[in-house]
Formats: sequence, C-alpha cells, structure tokens
Amino acid sequence: MTTPNPAKAYRFEVKYSDTETDVFWAEFGWSAFAEIEAHFDVTAEEADETAQARIAARLKNPGFRDMLFLFKAGMRKHQPDMTDDEVVEVMDELGKGGAMRVITEAFKLAFDENKPKGDKEAEAGEAKPDPQNRAQRRRARATSATS
Repeated sequence: MTTPNPAKAYRFEVKYSDTETDVFWAEFGWSAFAEIEAHFDVTAEEADETAQARIAARLKNPGFRDMLFLFKAGMRKHQPDMTDDEVVEVMDELGKGGAMRVITEAFKLAFDENKPKGDKEAEAGEAKPDPQNRAQRRRARATSATS
C-alpha cells in the first residue's frame, strides 16, 4: 500500500460496530482516469470538456455498475489487495449516498477543488493509513487458522 497524500487522497472511515472501524483512502490518479475513460468509452480524440460532460451526465443518476466501477477505481491505489466482494462490503456499509460522497470528494481532490475537511491529522498532512483493514484482518485469521 502506498502512503496517501491527504492533499490528493480522500480519507474515510467505515464503522462496522462499536469496536471495529476501518480507515480507507480513495484517490483518482492517472491509472484510475485511464480506467474511467475506458469504462465510459471516452476516446483520445474527444476534447476534455466533451469527455467530462459525458461522464458527468452519467454520474448525475449513476447506475450501480458505474458506482461500483468508480468506487473500485478510487480505492485501488491504496487498497490494491481488496477483492470486489470486500469493496462491495464497504459500499454496503456506506450506503449509496455515502459511496457517492466518497467518489465525489476524491474527484474534487483529483482536480484540486478542495482540501480534506474535518480531519485535523489529514489537514496537517500527518494522517497514516490503517495498517490492516477488515479484509486484511480476515485474510490473516484465515491464513493462521489453516497453518
């Protein structure tokens, strides 16, 4: 996992219970945007504004496939080992509105439209990623159980 830059990556938490909370990071960098162009069938010949307008039109009322794709693309850089099922589990915990908020805030950071808000560590640039998220803990338990 790469160390997130709070000026470019959106930090969010998922609280599963009173004792289990995970920290995740969503970031749209070059590879994520290349995937998004392919997903939305944007060609290199299209002007940036045309491509952005077409993507924006689909995001006004996104389908579940588009949301899942965007969420996974944003998560991949900092949580590369997460499976599709684990990403869906995070989205289920957030709900549709929460998942869209993560996508929107990460997009804004990618285009330098805002800074992280409400998290003093992130604002100070000192935020550290959770070394193990729920999926990693589950894999570790499964591995130790079979050993």
